[in-house]
Amino acid sequence: MQLLNRIKSVMLEQKVSVYRMAVDLDIHYPTMHSLVNRETLNDTTLVSIVRVADYLEVPITNLYEKL
Repeated sequence: MQLLNRIKSVMLEQKVSVYRMAVDLDIHYPTMHSLVNRETLNDTTLVSIVRVADYLEVPITNLYEKL
């Protein structure tokens, strides 16, 4: 099963930049950029997904799409 990354879509809807989220979550910008722009979330830690979901105030399920 593939989990397509929807983080960028949610960020665009909320008008949140990669830079702002990286600073607010104290994550290096290149790391955050990689997380936001990767195609799938299959290799992403649950901790990272939860942090992003909490920051964006959305359920975790909004951050991916099952294929």
